Amino acid sequence: SDSSHTVKRLQRMAPPTNFPKHKFTFTDGFEHNPSIAKQEAVRRATITNILRIVMVTVAISALIYRSSFDFLLTNTWQWVRETRLLKWDTCEPFLAFIVFKSSFFLYDAFEAAYPNYYYWLIPEAKGTHIRHKRSVLYSIVYITPESLATFIYYYGPIVAFDLIFPRRVLPETIPGFWAIIGEITAMLVTYDFVFFWCHYMMHKHRGLYRLFHAKHHEAGVKYPLISWGTVALSFGQTWTNLFCSIFTVNSIKFLTLGSYQYHPISRIGYNCITVFWLVEEHSGYDMPWLLRNIVPFSLRTLAGGNDVLV
Repeated sequence: SDSSHTVKRLQRMAPPTNFPKHKFTFTDGFEHNPSIAKQEAVRRATITNILRIVMVTVAISALIYRSSFDFLLTNTWQWVRETRLLKWDTCEPFLAFIVFKSSFFLYDAFEAAYPNYYYWLIPEAKGTHIRHKRSVLYSIVYITPESLATFIYYYGPIVAFDLIFPRRVLPETIPGFWAIIGEITAMLVTYDFVFFWCHYMMHKHRGLYRLFHAKHHEAGVKYPLISWGTVALSFGQTWTNLFCSIFTVNSIKFLTLGSYQYHPISRIGYNCITVFWLVEEHSGYDMPWLLRNIVPFSLRTLAGGNDVLV
């Protein structure tokens, strides 16, 4: 069962044996307690199963009331396409960045509010995660100078390009609900395929690893395993990731020689899901509502397929 499986995972408390423990101050005050672990396992399984039921219910409803879902989606698109933000190509990376940062804010807020969060960490993080001392509210609004600099560094050039070369032309119509789901799924599979080989090459060749990927694996080796640290990327890998995403959202356009392209709503959905998925895989947390736990039988695309804190 999910509960017994989670108990076994929670009982794997030992951190990596080769970790330089003397360098850092680790999470303390939460010694392994089988009774608490079992309670947390039941709580986790309950939350996960409820969310699974909700997702299945929505999917069945979308099949039964397909025309109603399509009507709602069409009306929503007619309203959304008139907003100023959506008229810019910058819209998609901007929303993805918001998802990226807000995910970490919510994780940190959960850690501040929940005393037994220690049992909701992945095994590799149990010995290396440093608990922050911020309040719940402060965790939500907390912005570091590094975060602000990253936002400017990432978003600034895209905004400038949008101002100089405005090129966004929004379609007047939108495909049906399941067509949008199909487009998002196709982009997720495409991205996973492209990034898998880029990631493989960065690990296969020592020079590429040192130039592009080594910084990403410094979390837990050169500094403690904290959420923000696990997504530390070199300049080269940042642009590698951007290339993979740009290729993905334009792949169908390349294949059809421009006769078909993904809908902007599909692209927004893909960007937000991809970012959320990658954040959850690199955050050090193992929340019951994460996609890798909700999707049963490990049938998932990005989750678990690439870099998971190893």
